[in-house]
Amino acid sequence: MQRPLDARGAGTAPGAAATQPARRDVHSPPPEDRRRKNGVLVAVAALLVVAVVVAGVVLFRDGMLGGRAAEASTPEAPATIREPSADATAPEKPSDSGVEKLPTTGEPLTAGATVTAPPASADATDGNGDTTSYEASNMLDGDPETTWRMDGDGSGETITFTFDDEQTISRLGLVNGYAKTDPASGADRYAQTRRITAVTWTIGADRFDQRLEDRDRTLQTLAIRPVKGDEVTLEIDRVTQPGNPTFDQTAISEVEILG
Repeated sequence: MQRPLDARGAGTAPGAAATQPARRDVHSPPPEDRRRKNGVLVAVAALLVVAVVVAGVVLFRDGMLGGRAAEASTPEAPATIREPSADATAPEKPSDSGVEKLPTTGEPLTAGATVTAPPASADATDGNGDTTSYEASNMLDGDPETTWRMDGDGSGETITFTFDDEQTISRLGLVNGYAKTDPASGADRYAQTRRITAVTWTIGADRFDQRLEDRDRTLQTLAIRPVKGDEVTLEIDRVTQPGNPTFDQTAISEVEILG
């Protein structure tokens, strides 16, 4: 009886298992090549790490040296606190160039003027029993405790001051209420009646608006550019409500027209 032949035609010993030769993938490199490539990659990575570390050390050292050199060459100055100068906070003064100077004082002209005004309130009696009158000439007597006074709201009413001759006028003013305290009762007539808060002065073709402070019972004046005229008109533009409804009157204690 014949023994079977192996792949090479040789017989196989009885009882021996048939063995096949080990196969290798023709596409994969030999183990020796893979180990060689892996070693090269590890070496390259190590060199890169060393280069990064060396560069970092060099940059850190240069930065430290540069900073120390800068500190040595430019020592920090001690902090100082400066008080602002007087001129630092003062507002800039406007230039006077081209601005006409307005007078702050002048010659009173009202003593030589006559006045025409709306009808005055009826005479009254003060706390002492003395008669008080409110005619228009009280505005020109130089006494703020005498007054011209009319009944009701004087808004829209006009008062005219007339001179015998043409005058040069540079300042206008008035006391905008009844600036009197009753000598017997202590009643404040200024607070009781209406106060004027806006007027318009007219001299010829020129008009001048004046705003007045309420509760200011002093003479409030308005400086104007010098204007010539023989007549001044004062129009009452706005008044307050009366402080006491019983005293619903509008009053002017004094008027000043200055040359």
